[in-house]
Amino acid sequence: MANPKLEVLTPANSQIIFIDQQPQMAFGVQSIDRQVLKNNVVGLAKAARVFNIPTTITTVESESFSG
Repeated sequence: MANPKLEVLTPANSQIIFIDQQPQMAFGVQSIDRQVLKNNVVGLAKAARVFNIPTTITTVESESFSG
């Protein structure tokens, strides 16, 4: 029996949110190489553009140092 609440993700029913992707926030990351992290984020952003997926970018502070 199919679950009516489950559906395939499409650009119309999904969104990618990039949360606080600032250089100073990457200083605390130790579980992945920082350059690999940056490359992964850039790759995801490019894929979102190619597939026309709505994208939101958030930041804690854009005018001064934060973190």
